[in-house]
Amino acid sequence: SYFQEHKQPFLIAFGIFFGYSLLVIGMWLTILRRRRAEGALQKALSKAEEARDKIVAILKSVADGLIFTDMDNRIILMSSSAEAMLGRKSAELFMQPLDTAVTGKSAREIIPTILAESGKEVILEVEPAARQQDQGRSIQVRSALVRGEKGGKEGVITLLRDVSRERELDQMKNEFISTAAHELRTPLTSVKGYSELLLSDQVLNEQQRTEFLAIINEKADVLTRIVDDLLNLSRVESGRVIYLTKTWQDLGLALGKQISRYRHEWKTHRFEIDLPAESLILMFDLDKLTQVMENLLSNAVKYSPAESLIQTSCQLSADQVQISVKDQGYGMTAGQVERVFDKFYRGNASNTAKEGLGLGMSIAKNIIKAHGGEIWVESKLDRGTTVSFTLPIGSKTDNGH
Repeated sequence: SYFQEHKQPFLIAFGIFFGYSLLVIGMWLTILRRRRAEGALQKALSKAEEARDKIVAILKSVADGLIFTDMDNRIILMSSSAEAMLGRKSAELFMQPLDTAVTGKSAREIIPTILAESGKEVILEVEPAARQQDQGRSIQVRSALVRGEKGGKEGVITLLRDVSRERELDQMKNEFISTAAHELRTPLTSVKGYSELLLSDQVLNEQQRTEFLAIINEKADVLTRIVDDLLNLSRVESGRVIYLTKTWQDLGLALGKQISRYRHEWKTHRFEIDLPAESLILMFDLDKLTQVMENLLSNAVKYSPAESLIQTSCQLSADQVQISVKDQGYGMTAGQVERVFDKFYRGNASNTAKEGLGLGMSIAKNIIKAHGGEIWVESKLDRGTTVSFTLPIGSKTDNGH
């Protein structure tokens, strides 16, 4: 038959066709597998990018600095907050030892300490790598071991927290306690000494008795002011405003009396006062405002040379009055001006410093704020200081406390 005669070529042709078909099918299957693999790879890359974006977002949002180091203590990753805290870029520190960013022997011992403590968190305190502007800064380091899915040690995660301000506050509080003890002891010593003289059998004339009693009374006033400052500080620290007893008063008359008293007590300085022609009838707490002016005037006397001029002025506007106390004293640096209202702050905390607890300006600020006013300082080193504050001008319908 025809099939039998052409069987051989037919089988060859069929084999070629079948083989070509298998080749085509194989190619399509290969292409399909590749597309599936590409799709899976694309999904994996997309997930990896999402994970990376999340990590970047987390790193950017963390306020504390974050550093990841490998087990050889080399920096692999740094957050932007860590860069800002250390003043160094991650590219600059990549693969560098951790102690190139933070100094001190303790920085080099983080990984050995963690391994010795069986992976427990380690808390140390170090300093930024030496830079002029970083002198005196302290950074708290909290480091913990990072383990992989199989429990292997992958590296160390380190959180950096700038604790310079806390350390400074601790130092200021310690200085405050020492200063407060000294400030309390000084008048107490006088009170005790002169009272013992009055109680002794020693014969004293009337003039001596009057003089000793006057000194005791003066030192008692000093103690009262110190206790009042401490009570006011306690009130402010507890979140309460300083209590005011406001009444309608003549501000010009009150300021004039205080300047007259200072002229009488401090003949080493010259005092001037400039008041508007019209009367200044305002609602304010006379005792508290006297405390503010006492602080400003006494500071002006303390920090200005003898024979220099101390000026007090008032400027009246539509809704407020501004009172300023200007001296020709030693002035302050920009850094001192920035911190002058901080609790416990004293520009000079040494044994040669002027007396005081470092609370006066902080309490003055709270008193003025309680009145609804503002207070600020303008000063330049060796060119004097001006402290100004405002008080609102209320209407006769106001009667707040």
